[in-house]
Amino acid sequence: MKSENKSFDGSSRLFKGTVIYFIGTFLSKSLTILILPLITYNLTVEEYGTFDLYATIVIIAIPVFTIQTIEAVFKFLFNADEKRINKLISNLWIIIIIGSLIVFFLVIIINKFFIEVPFYGPFYLYYLSTLLLTMYQRVARSFGLSREFAVSGVINVLVLIISQTIALTLLDAKIIGFIYTYVIANFLTVIYLEFKTLSIKKFTLKEYDLKLIKELINFGLPLVPNNISWLSVATINKIIIVSYLGLGSNAIYAITAKFSGAIFTLSDVFKLAWQESAITSYEENGKDEFYSKTFNGLFSIMILLCSLSLPLIKITLPYLVSEDYLSASKYIPQVMIGAGLYAVVGFYGVGYLASSKTKDAFFTTVSGAIVNIIITFILINSIGLFAPIIGTALAYLTIWIMRHIRMKSYFKITIDYYRLIIVSCIYIFTSYIYYTFDTEINIFLFVVLGFILFYDNLKLLNYVYKNCIKIIRGETIK
Repeated sequence: MKSENKSFDGSSRLFKGTVIYFIGTFLSKSLTILILPLITYNLTVEEYGTFDLYATIVIIAIPVFTIQTIEAVFKFLFNADEKRINKLISNLWIIIIIGSLIVFFLVIIINKFFIEVPFYGPFYLYYLSTLLLTMYQRVARSFGLSREFAVSGVINVLVLIISQTIALTLLDAKIIGFIYTYVIANFLTVIYLEFKTLSIKKFTLKEYDLKLIKELINFGLPLVPNNISWLSVATINKIIIVSYLGLGSNAIYAITAKFSGAIFTLSDVFKLAWQESAITSYEENGKDEFYSKTFNGLFSIMILLCSLSLPLIKITLPYLVSEDYLSASKYIPQVMIGAGLYAVVGFYGVGYLASSKTKDAFFTTVSGAIVNIIITFILINSIGLFAPIIGTALAYLTIWIMRHIRMKSYFKITIDYYRLIIVSCIYIFTSYIYYTFDTEINIFLFVVLGFILFYDNLKLLNYVYKNCIKIIRGETIK
């Protein structure tokens, strides 16, 4: 009975966190699809390809120049007292300020002595605003400010949509204006979160503690190569695409990612909630049963959502992008496979954080990264954009298999192979329909898959409905 109660408590925490992060992350980011026609009609494929390359570099630079200490503080802030909180926040600020100054001078030196960096001023501000937003959102979550985190996501996307509409239509600002819209949205969101977390108010140089900084770095450092190895592969993919196929192809590649982005974002939403639930449930009885149940449910739902997405994209794509970007449609099914496997990899990745075994995450990620690079290099000339897309999916599959085997000493996942095969067959059939038939059949398929997804998760939906009502009423989820 003790095991069941603990597992159920973990499920309740996971559910509540998922609902809140769903509102703050998935619903808000999904709104960006509405502005996709505006972007594709006002930015050339070369301009959008350039921005996408910059955005990828920023994502890589943040873990490098913060040494992943943001993730370290995220874990250490849980259950910390006020004195410990102030010390952690102060020393994190010191690391971030030093790292940001290094990036500032590095960009200037590269631009002056090595290669010209177009728009390096807006580029640096984009880096800084993204870094601060990342930090503030992690701190908000660590403080238990889940609703404030959700609101910050909505604020960020609404400001982004409004500013992009103004920049691209009224001001005709092109790529520079496009970059600044992200800067504005990120900084305004940071201001909101500062009022809620008081992170700057908690910062004081008197709290400088070299021993604590070393502790944060020792925790975060193994996570750096883990993140960089994979993010570097994403960058290498884009560099290979630009080198062999041109900036236009990189823009098509980025657009395909936009349509699989809903699945990626849903995975990230789940991972946000799963981080908290996995960390707090790790020492509880019934951990393996709870983790296994969560994994099988996650895999099933994600693959069915990928299947449901295909006919929907087939129907709506011509209305969402300009004609120059329509070739993205043929890559969608393969990208969706990668998106589904990404959720699985992320599930196991949280296990490393919960067990504090962050060093082992690096080995599995590097192995997947090597698979991706080899596949992309070998096939890029023969199958074009399919090469990095297939390479990415195979890399995620490699990481999943390796982590499943290597993490048995931390927790044991019992996979429901029968269910795995069934949902995989549904996806294969849906992909065939996507490529073979036109709009009418895909509309019918969308309705059928929607019914299957609804029926298959009827108990879950009933649980969601009842507990959403409790959240709205301010009642406790049991």
